[in-house]
Amino acid sequence: MEYLEIIFKNIDNKKLDEIFSEHILINKNNIISSHFYDEINMLDCKYDDIKDMRLHFEKSTTGSIFLHELKFGFIIPEVFIIVSGDGKLCDITINFKINQFLSDMRSDLITKLDIILKKIFQMHNHINCDYVLLGYEPAEDIDMRLLKINYESLIIYNKDIYNDYFSSVVYEIATKNNKRNILTC
Repeated sequence: MEYLEIIFKNIDNKKLDEIFSEHILINKNNIISSHFYDEINMLDCKYDDIKDMRLHFEKSTTGSIFLHELKFGFIIPEVFIIVSGDGKLCDITINFKINQFLSDMRSDLITKLDIILKKIFQMHNHINCDYVLLGYEPAEDIDMRLLKINYESLIIYNKDIYNDYFSSVVYEIATKNNKRNILTC
């Protein structure tokens, strides 16, 4: 449980350029490394080489970006982003270390997680993805998942298992001021 993972599932490829220009702002100076594959020219390429994300992901492909930091409501250091698509829909996965939060006082942790969750809810509503998963890496694994957010509900997973400091704050903030139906698995 070293990394927190946020997965935006089933995003229409047409939204990718908007996402990377309005929601996930990547400062090219913060890129440590990136790897994409150009299907047309059959070459490896970098994030800087891609002029149109929608066009790039019209074919089934995956790309990754490792950043020194990402502003996601506040500065998060060492962030790994994966974009994978099937030609029509994409998933965007964002990973970062949890240990940076564990030294925070409870009030600071609440503030940071509140910012992250507000950003997740805002992005989910704006980009029209099917749902968002939040959990420990790999969040796709139901045993590692903390939350699933869709339009109708907020589903809380593993509350009886993950009753540690970090998870309890995630659960507390996610349910506060939430207008969706809250379900527990």
